[in-house]
Amino acid sequence: MTDEEPQVKGVNHEGHKGPQRKSRLTLLLRDALPEWAARLLFGRLRGMRAFIPAIFIAVAVLLLYLFIPGLKEQPWTALRIGGAVLAVVTYALVVAARIQLGKSFSVRPEARELITHGLYARIRNPMYVFLDLMVLGLILSLELYWVLVILAVLVVFQVRQARREAGVLLAKFGQAYLDYRKQTWF
Repeated sequence: MTDEEPQVKGVNHEGHKGPQRKSRLTLLLRDALPEWAARLLFGRLRGMRAFIPAIFIAVAVLLLYLFIPGLKEQPWTALRIGGAVLAVVTYALVVAARIQLGKSFSVRPEARELITHGLYARIRNPMYVFLDLMVLGLILSLELYWVLVILAVLVVFQVRQARREAGVLLAKFGQAYLDYRKQTWF
């Protein structure tokens, strides 16, 4: 391996088209992983990247259920069952919203494309809405009521983020975004 960092074409971390530098850690991980895992994480199976967090969330919830002391022994009341149903249904909707967002997904507000189909046809931020409902369902089903405080903080951050995203979309798409806002519920 040379001292120079390898470059690949694409979009760099700042969102500009042009050469992208891959860190040595990325290259080491890519070389150390089995081929299918390296392709999943670093390239050819880009459509599958939406499923990595989905799998992580499911495994994390299962581990919480298995390892929170006394939780398995608690009776399944109507509230716990309702919470579990809410969590499962909204989990599926979070995954669906992420898939529908496709390449327009980013952590920072960016305006790549105005998504107006699927769940986005009626809800401007379905990932935020359904993620919050999923967490609420988990709180109810796992009886972790203290997490309501964390959920409240999360909602505040999501509202701020949604406003920033709306500003970016309005700046790029103008009247088309305003028309889209009128056709959505919230």
